[in-house]
Amino acid sequence: MSLISISSAALLATIAELKAMKVDTKFAILDAGYLTLDSMEILLGQKISFLSRVKRNWKIYADAVAEHLPGLECEENLLLHHGRIVYIKRIEKKMPSGRTIYCYLGLDDDRRDCEKRQLAKSAEEDHLSKREISEKISKMGGFMLVSSRRIAVKDLLPLYYTRQDMEQVFGIAKGYAKALPLCVQTVDTFRGHLLMVFMSTVVLRMLQQELKGSKFSLDDVMMAMRNQKAKVFENEVIPSEASRRQREIYKAAGIKEAVSIPRRPPATKIPDE
Repeated sequence: MSLISISSAALLATIAELKAMKVDTKFAILDAGYLTLDSMEILLGQKISFLSRVKRNWKIYADAVAEHLPGLECEENLLLHHGRIVYIKRIEKKMPSGRTIYCYLGLDDDRRDCEKRQLAKSAEEDHLSKREISEKISKMGGFMLVSSRRIAVKDLLPLYYTRQDMEQVFGIAKGYAKALPLCVQTVDTFRGHLLMVFMSTVVLRMLQQELKGSKFSLDDVMMAMRNQKAKVFENEVIPSEASRRQREIYKAAGIKEAVSIPRRPPATKIPDE
């Protein structure tokens, strides 16, 4: 009987649960912590396409760096991603089972510069020699993604970073929209709670997108806007005068400050017979 690692067993259980809930499991973007040779073979065997980052201590990463990193910085491998210069090369590899996977060795200029600055701060304290410093610099900024599919290089990073987008959505739902803890007693209350969480998350995510590039975070907005009160009348809501910071947030988010907001009166309750 073959042994399956804990991460592979957790992956199998997750896939089984998703299938039971009728969720499409044909493509998975995995956390690097769940990626093992076992889990890749499992996904390939079940014909589930995947994309994941490879840890730097993996042998296939070390082999790819030794063979392909020296010539990686060339025009053929260059692409731009969100204002960053990145070099990526696709490499085909064979799994022990004989199945083919596609490794994408990358070099991120921004990441390399950041790692160089960190090295410069620690090299003197760690008493590193010039040779040790040079060896570390030669491997900086590198990363590798692995996929069961042959993906166009220009589409690789946008596809991979959808995972980061989803993590941000879950972070908003848990941290701002109060998805947890669940203090409900009935299924109907639970469904209502999830609906409100979903609606709040959508609004907050849209606000986060509008504020991208500004000096305001969601924390800034929540702290500043909680202090703007309003008077509620039968047919309208009149907000108090916005402070300077609140007006700056309105402007950054492209929201027109309202003097009065129409209010729909509550529906008349039909008396019980």
